[in-house]
Amino acid sequence: MEIKKSSSPDRREVKKYSVIDKTSLNRGNGGIICMCEEPIPIDKDNCFIPSNLI
Repeated sequence: MEIKKSSSPDRREVKKYSVIDKTSLNRGNGGIICMCEEPIPIDKDNCFIPSNLI
């Protein structure tokens, strides 16, 4: 998870998660918590998550 103050963060932010993918660790779905209105898929494993849902 990552937290951003923006309502529309850059989708490229999830590329940071690829560092975990290169290890032997199992990674579940990722997300960026932000000020968006509803959950928005970024790709098959990640999404933008509205802060009002947490």
